[in-house]
Amino acid sequence: MWILPRVVPLADTYLFVVSEQQGFVQLLEYQSGFFSGLLRTVAQTSHEKYRIVLVKADGSQVLLAVSSTLQGIQKHWDHVVNALLPYVAEMDDLHDQVQFVVDKVFGLAQLEEGEEGKNEERIKDFRNFFPSLEAEKFVTYRDSVLWFENGSMIPYTGTLFLTQESIAFKSSAFKRIVPFNRITSITKELTLGMVSKSIKITTTGDSEVKAPKSPRNSKSSLPLEIHLTALDRNSTWVVLDSLWQDYVEKWRRQLDPNGLGKESHQNRISKNMAQVEKDVQKEKFYAEFQVVDSPNANTTFTCFLWISSAYMIGTLYITDNFMCFRTSDPFSEAYRLVVAWINITKLEPVNSFLGLTQNGIKIQTRSGNEFTLCTPQNRDDLWLLMQRTCTGRLFYKERMLKVVSSVAVCSEIPSSDDEDEGKEKIDPPTKLEPKEGKDKESTEGERGTKSPRSFHYESAEEVTMAWALDPEIISAPRFKESERRKHEIWNEYFKVYGVMMEPIVTQRFADILLDEGTPHALRGQMWQLCSGSIHKKEAFPGYYHSILTQPFAVSDVKERKHQKRVREEIERDLTRSLPRHPYYRAGAGEGVAKLRNVLRAYSRRSPQIGYCQAMNIVAATMLLYMGEEDAFWLLSAICEDIVPDYYSEGLQLIGSIVDLQIFVNLAKIYLPRLEQHMNKIGLPVETVSLPWFMCFFIGYIPWTVSLRVVDLVLGFGTNVLFQIGLAVLYICEEKLLKLSSPENLTQIIKENVTNAQQLIDLAFFQYGDLPLDDIKAMRKKQTFSIMSDIQQKNNVKALREIQKKYENKLTQNEIAKIFEDFSNLAEKKTVDKEQIENAIDFNQFSELIGQYVANLNTKRQRQDEEGNVAVLSLLFHTNNRKDKKTMSLNDFLEVYVPLAKGNARQQFDLCYFLLYTPEELITAADLTFVFTIWYRITNVGLCTQEAAVIRIKKFTYQFVKQVHEDALERKEGRKGREVKVKERRDEEGRERLSGTTSEGSDMSQNSRIPHVKITYLEAERHLGEVCRFWDTLCHSTYSL
Repeated sequence: MWILPRVVPLADTYLFVVSEQQGFVQLLEYQSGFFSGLLRTVAQTSHEKYRIVLVKADGSQVLLAVSSTLQGIQKHWDHVVNALLPYVAEMDDLHDQVQFVVDKVFGLAQLEEGEEGKNEERIKDFRNFFPSLEAEKFVTYRDSVLWFENGSMIPYTGTLFLTQESIAFKSSAFKRIVPFNRITSITKELTLGMVSKSIKITTTGDSEVKAPKSPRNSKSSLPLEIHLTALDRNSTWVVLDSLWQDYVEKWRRQLDPNGLGKESHQNRISKNMAQVEKDVQKEKFYAEFQVVDSPNANTTFTCFLWISSAYMIGTLYITDNFMCFRTSDPFSEAYRLVVAWINITKLEPVNSFLGLTQNGIKIQTRSGNEFTLCTPQNRDDLWLLMQRTCTGRLFYKERMLKVVSSVAVCSEIPSSDDEDEGKEKIDPPTKLEPKEGKDKESTEGERGTKSPRSFHYESAEEVTMAWALDPEIISAPRFKESERRKHEIWNEYFKVYGVMMEPIVTQRFADILLDEGTPHALRGQMWQLCSGSIHKKEAFPGYYHSILTQPFAVSDVKERKHQKRVREEIERDLTRSLPRHPYYRAGAGEGVAKLRNVLRAYSRRSPQIGYCQAMNIVAATMLLYMGEEDAFWLLSAICEDIVPDYYSEGLQLIGSIVDLQIFVNLAKIYLPRLEQHMNKIGLPVETVSLPWFMCFFIGYIPWTVSLRVVDLVLGFGTNVLFQIGLAVLYICEEKLLKLSSPENLTQIIKENVTNAQQLIDLAFFQYGDLPLDDIKAMRKKQTFSIMSDIQQKNNVKALREIQKKYENKLTQNEIAKIFEDFSNLAEKKTVDKEQIENAIDFNQFSELIGQYVANLNTKRQRQDEEGNVAVLSLLFHTNNRKDKKTMSLNDFLEVYVPLAKGNARQQFDLCYFLLYTPEELITAADLTFVFTIWYRITNVGLCTQEAAVIRIKKFTYQFVKQVHEDALERKEGRKGREVKVKERRDEEGRERLSGTTSEGSDMSQNSRIPHVKITYLEAERHLGEVCRFWDTLCHSTYSL
């Protein structure tokens, strides 16, 4: 099986011998014997017998594939030799050859269930033990111990199997399956019993997952708590949690097809263990460095770093867009550094640095920082990699800026909003100025003018002017003294650890941010650095200009209306954003046009979010301290990374609601009296705190205090919102307890929360013990609970719609039973698993319709199984669904209700339209086919099928003849019909004279009828005869 390429440990290379070799790729076989067995025992490892490795220039091996059988590995070896190596032969550089093979194998590993050390026999055992999970993607397994807290607490040793949809456990005593949709939480526990560290899995109370000695058919009324432990608990928990969150994310897309469900950039690749590990590592890397890409094993180096007077040792990571460094000494202070390749101005090797090293690389950046790197590994490999990556990114940046500039200059962009063609038009920037450039032309202009506006990057002085317009800041006591002190402290830090925007971030950085705050002149850069938005901007140069400049075409009518509504909401809220600030004053505020551009650009970037109130307040605050593009990327970082789902429209702001419920629970713990009192006066805590969280307290506490809160949220994460919220309630508790109505609440808070440092000290010292891991676990649990509520409401709504539509056909119990059976099958569909709509595939449709229509049950009716499958296929693809792989509940009911509850006319219509359209011409033979399908489906008559077919043929020939004659009469009149009848009778007379009899021979009697064609519209007025014939046929005992 293909595996994620990885470097082979040196000790493992002695365990295998070369069986075949092609170039730098080897097929290895495990060598048996005392020496290899000893090494295997000492290393405590187990290996598959065969493997394919890639040998690098330095002699190290990269593992590509493993197998326990020669036949299995030979298939992969043939692919490498015949499909990959011919392309490699055309490349000159060995590095490029190796990287090509590694990338191709990595892609192949994504599609298999492979991982190093996985025993193929275990996968076969899983398929044998759990046949009901055959359609689910297998991920990995773990040897583990499991026990039930609600049961007898007896530990069971066995194997834990993980798929993308379920957890399965097999021991010698029992086996159990726990679907992810029944799990409410997965947490790491520190128990006081027999095992100190375990993983706790809590399931829903209606789950059918039971302890081993529970009654087989019983359902537990209480949540079941399962504990398990494995040799590597942390690794097992990471995999479990990752798979569970992936399932929840897919569930969210199903609940929100107009929001998350239409995200085109969502990764919907079916995951294996390698993909899970990659996603986990990427998440960890982002949490540490806040960059959008991640490195691989071939781009990670051990390095020494010198900057100014600081010296440190750590790990260097090379990604496509960034150079990232962190210290690796667990006993010293942590340092981290991120430098974008596009900001590097000089990169050269150093032969001697301070007389200490011969392997240095000197780096200079655009902001003036200088670093020197030294690696004990091969300096040339690192140097070539850095040079290649840096050159590529600089070329990419120049190309993107040229493209954006040409589009901005050449495009004719109307200034008015014209929806006639389905395109949203924005007055974008038409000229790109360098960052150092001054303002040459106003970016706002009069809205509605024909001339396009120019764009420029605002300089530091211009940005300073925006926030300096606020008299509340300028007139604050000791403003200049406070700013001078903050500048001195930060300048001292940057002198040692590098200047903006690439300083080394240390604990000292966090301490200054917490104790002193940020000077206004540096706040914009500090927000970008803390949030990681500067890295998003550097990774995608020119993106903001292109998304503003290029017309946004919307073809779908519904989506066009949605975009129009978003634009209208943005226009309505522009002057409501910080209305007292001179920068946004209606009619004269310079920032209104910039705010419009930022909000519209982000609504284009994330259609699943679009625009939500409170985004305007956050963006308006950002624009006071930075330019348009910087504010756009900061808003992106906030909405997508810092507080994801706070502003998502589809699921009713689920992210903010989850955090509000957590905040209410915290208020009950820390401020129980106040929480009860606010409920009593009709102003619950969640109602008060919703705008706090959505706006980062902007507008709800004094302005200068709220800016410090934004500093901390971007610098320390969203836990700060809980801490600040509790601190605000604590400061105002006595006043709020005396409050008898909610009228003066905002005024009380603004009058009492005036000292920013007092608020921060209280938040971080009195409420600083809120553990981040517990908050994350609470978020996951609350998210699951809210989604379950939404799912239940959606189910109730769907049931009501179905009951209203079929109230005269189906009882409420019948509808509920069908809905339950359909939903259970939809969770297990084997095709189109990423489809948003709740649906079933063909096999599940056959199973479900067979439960309710006995004659279509392929398990019971085995005498003509092929015919039944053909009829089922026609039913499955009814209503012009020929290209669909799945069927919705409404489509199923449109088939089932006429079959099981409909009258003869409705059943005939269903069978007819399975094959033909109302306008299509059909013959008597075609109509016979319709009746045959109808009889096969219902089969309620007492006569044999052969006898029924003969009677059907006789009737259809007579019926087609009658309909045809009736159509002629209406078309040509009665006289024309008499002529046709006379001609037919004359011809029949001639046939009798020639000795041909009409009785007993249907085909001779009706030899001309098959050529007569009618339509459904012509036959519609005669369908009463069809129903009478059918009633006679179904109650007849006629036989041959």
